[in-house]
Formats: sequence, C-alpha cells, structure tokens
Amino acid sequence: MSSSSSSSFNTFVQLLFLVCFRLFCLSGCFIGIVDGAAAVNVGNISKVLDAEEYRVYYGQTFKVIKNSIDGKSYLLIQNNSRMATRRKYCTGRIKSFVVPLSNYSVDSEDFPVSFFELLGLLGSLKGITSDKVASQCVLKSYMEGNIQIINKTDTQQLAQFAAHFVGKTDEQQACNSVTFIPFEENTPLQRAEWIKYLGVFANMEVRANQVYDAVKSNYMCLTKAAESKTTSFKPVVAWLDYNEGVWSFAKEPYKMKVQF
Repeated sequence: MSSSSSSSFNTFVQLLFLVCFRLFCLSGCFIGIVDGAAAVNVGNISKVLDAEEYRVYYGQTFKVIKNSIDGKSYLLIQNNSRMATRRKYCTGRIKSFVVPLSNYSVDSEDFPVSFFELLGLLGSLKGITSDKVASQCVLKSYMEGNIQIINKTDTQQLAQFAAHFVGKTDEQQACNSVTFIPFEENTPLQRAEWIKYLGVFANMEVRANQVYDAVKSNYMCLTKAAESKTTSFKPVVAWLDYNEGVWSFAKEPYKMKVQF
C-alpha cells in the first residue's frame, strides 16, 4: 500500500471512529444509560455467514453496514434516538440514514425487487425508474398510483425518498443512494444472503434471517440429493447466458462445478 493510500485509509478509519464515538457517547453506551430511545433488540440482529462483500456491526442505537463493493459504510441510526435528527453524514466513505426507512425507491433496471417482496416491504416502495419489472405486485401497485416512475438522474426527484437503491457503482450517486449488488458474490448462497443487507435498513433482521435460512436449507437439500445420484450416465450441460440477442457461455465458478 502506498503512503498516500495508507494516509487516506487512516483518515477514513479516524473519521469512522469519531462518528461511532459520538454515537456511543450520545446514547450513553459507555455507562449503560439509554437516552430514552429503545436499544437494538438483542434478538433482532443479522450475522453474515456466507456473503463476503458486506458486514454488519451493531451499536446500542445504531448499526453500520460495511460494503466492500462500493467501499462505503452505511451508518443506520434508529429513528427514536437523539442522533436521528442531529446530523446527516454524506462523504465519499460514509452515508447515514434513519431507520427503519419511511419509504424508498429503486433503480428497477438493475435492482432485483424480489428481495423486498420476500421481506414484505413493497408497501414502502414509492419510486421505480422503469415499469419493465417482472414483479406483478410492483406493477399492480404502480397501476394503482402507489408507485411513481422517476428519473434516476434527477437528484431533486430522488431526494423525496429516504433511500434510493441502485445496482451499479459506476454512476454518480446522491446522498440517499444505497449500493446493492449481490451479483458480485461468487455463489448462489452468498448472493441470497444479501436479503439480510436490506433487512437491516428496515429493522427486519428476524424476517431476513428466516427467509435466508429457508433458502439455504432448501439449497443444501437439493445439493445433497444431486451428489447422491449414482447413475453411471451424466449428461453434459452447457451453461449459457443470453444478452441483447447474443448467446455466450456462462463463466461463474459455481456453475462450472455443477455436474449432472
């Protein structure tokens, strides 16, 4: 690591520590005093077990998501804590949000809204960038006027939402933008565990844990069933992707390992 990179990293660490220190002090965490706000329920937490591209850390009245893909830390402050109305952070490394989110929008051209469906959070979805989505529930809500089509480059329009979830890192982002790219993970289970990432923004860790546990249990059951097959003949399978009229061989490592 170069001296400039090291200096930048140290500055970031110091800034993050300062933010967390202020939160701890204001919430009385060091001496066990709560500022009138309910502390994070011990049972309402998520532990990242399989995914590699993000981590979640819990304080008394706040949470921090460290996203390795976009290099940002998302500081999530409980809406009933004093810090919720005192200051908002928006830097190249840290963004803050008040949770649970009151509403949100998504870049529906790149974002898998099915994750929110599984969490039961479509009622809070108020904006999408395109009506070309597979979810019939989202389309129904849009047709009923509960969801509006928004311009993802209009920062003023995006500002009306508590958070705007995006599926890319190569575009300029507003202060309320949240990067969500599970497809950067290598395996299906790692990708599926990103439902916990979204659950943290809604204080719905318990629900997210339940969904992921069910997905993982089913996945492992099918994997073991496939491994137990003893037939001598195994067909050759070509994994293909289709994009803009062109077929190409898929190269994901987990697909290359699968045999039938």
